[in-house]
Amino acid sequence: MVTNGTHSAKAPSYTWAWVTTATLAIAMVISFIDRFALSLLVEPIKASLAISDAQIGLLHGLAFGLFYSILGIPCGWLADRWSRTGTILLGLFVWCLATAACGLAGSFAGLLVARMFVGAGEAALAPAAYAVIYERFPRAILNRALTLFQAGAVVGAGTAFYIVGALYDWLEPIGLVDLGWLGASQPWQTTFLLVALPGLALLPVLWWVLNRRVGAAHGATPAATADPRSKGTKVIPYLIEDRAFIAAIFIGMSGLLTMSYALLTWIPAIFVREFQWVPGEIGRIYGAVVLFSCMGGMFAAAWIADRLSSRVRSAFSALRVPLYAGVLAIPAALVFLLASGPIGVLIACAALHGLCTCSIGIAPALIQRRSPEDIRSRISALYVMVVNICGLAVGPILVGSVVQLLGSGAPALRTAVFIVGGGGLLVSVATLGFFLRRQSAVGKVPTEQSV
Repeated sequence: MVTNGTHSAKAPSYTWAWVTTATLAIAMVISFIDRFALSLLVEPIKASLAISDAQIGLLHGLAFGLFYSILGIPCGWLADRWSRTGTILLGLFVWCLATAACGLAGSFAGLLVARMFVGAGEAALAPAAYAVIYERFPRAILNRALTLFQAGAVVGAGTAFYIVGALYDWLEPIGLVDLGWLGASQPWQTTFLLVALPGLALLPVLWWVLNRRVGAAHGATPAATADPRSKGTKVIPYLIEDRAFIAAIFIGMSGLLTMSYALLTWIPAIFVREFQWVPGEIGRIYGAVVLFSCMGGMFAAAWIADRLSSRVRSAFSALRVPLYAGVLAIPAALVFLLASGPIGVLIACAALHGLCTCSIGIAPALIQRRSPEDIRSRISALYVMVVNICGLAVGPILVGSVVQLLGSGAPALRTAVFIVGGGGLLVSVATLGFFLRRQSAVGKVPTEQSV
């Protein structure tokens, strides 16, 4: 590293930056466990509350997904204008209490409201955390740092099925649990109450880690590679000026994540209906598939993106990774639809998860590098809003609606996931391919600024 024109005697240490990133990744793990606990409890909740697949889609989509997506914008504003640390801690507290409230719900309406608050709380984490991490790392390792944070989503999604499945299998023989004045709790309700506890335990640890003072990785200006108009920048003018890039990365990632979230939401129910698996069995096996396939895909993609950025020196070179991943995911989706047994479905799921989530660290890194400093959390929040409206809000609702159209047969749910997720893949490939081709054709391939 160069300081005042001479080489410093000691290379900068990013040890505490990695500790901060790892702690934020743990928060991400907890958020995904709380988020996807519902997926493994679909069948007992349907039986207990007498609700339909369309209503389950509303619990995933309208209740959680829409609130999580839309409230990311005010949470991003709060992080930029107030405190990124305070925003993260407040969000963690809210979503943990709301997860516990899911366990106290005795009706569809009560569960719907509780899921809304889970989404509202979790909306605070990613936009603020992206900016916190960006400020602590140089550009050369930013992809890997943000990939570590995003790995928390993969670990959370994978372990959610294992933990929730094991908890439910343990609680089911116990039956009703007396909670005193709160009444009797069914096994699925007690499961929600238990998975809410780790987040509350993490609160003081996260507060201590985030409040430790560290220097900015980019010197006096944390946004060393961002647009130089970093003071007083307005969100709308920036979005208009950089609209081609914003549209490409927002729509491209939305299509990929629509498939991934559709699988995470509905695979447990597919295995119960088609192959008569029990929740604990699904959790152990599918959780491992999600964990290892996504982790492998993410870190391989981060390494490839760093190599592309160093060799091609184009601001958009890393976008080739999600484009090629989307192309490869299309035949994997066909295998998912046509597989006749659980092993074939799991193999297809492994390929789809690895390909569709491999760029979830790359996309935020690109956004952080191109966004002006004082609106960075809000641009990140907008990105989170768009991809999650598609993946968490619209996707589950569409799948539930398509199932209603196809009928109640066992394969209908898998077909609906293929239709919705496959459509997302086609949109992603078309959008990213058009953007990169257009940039190449007109010669507008900006190079990275030197650090």
